[in-house]
Amino acid sequence: MKAIYGNVPVDKTYSMKEVYLSDGQVCDNCSMIIKNVAVIESEGGEFTYEIGLDCADALTSISSMEVLEAKKQLNRKRRFIRSLLAAKSIIIDKQYDSFFFWHKEGITDWNSWYKGRGLYSAFKDTIDKLNAVITYKTL
Repeated sequence: MKAIYGNVPVDKTYSMKEVYLSDGQVCDNCSMIIKNVAVIESEGGEFTYEIGLDCADALTSISSMEVLEAKKQLNRKRRFIRSLLAAKSIIIDKQYDSFFFWHKEGITDWNSWYKGRGLYSAFKDTIDKLNAVITYKTL
């Protein structure tokens, strides 16, 4: 049996509910500081744990492919945020809850060489902290 023995009972069946990035959270299983967090729930929903993806991979009831896909998803999100943090110009379209960003300064209208786009509501906190020129308009 593959398992990291810790606080999460290994004799139960779990399913992964969500994954997210953390700034440094403690794993409910091994008590290590983690950045890639998996929220798992026991069968029947009686227990919920927030554990690292390595601990989630060690639990026999969670598929290794599910953990691998979660790691890929978090890596894509991390790369996107890293690129967004380098943005110099951002156009926000509140009508469609979207934004586009460029790594070039002074862009206030649509330009086909954008670096990325996303849902404004999902990244609002990150965008508000940026030192970039932000333009609000309907595209």
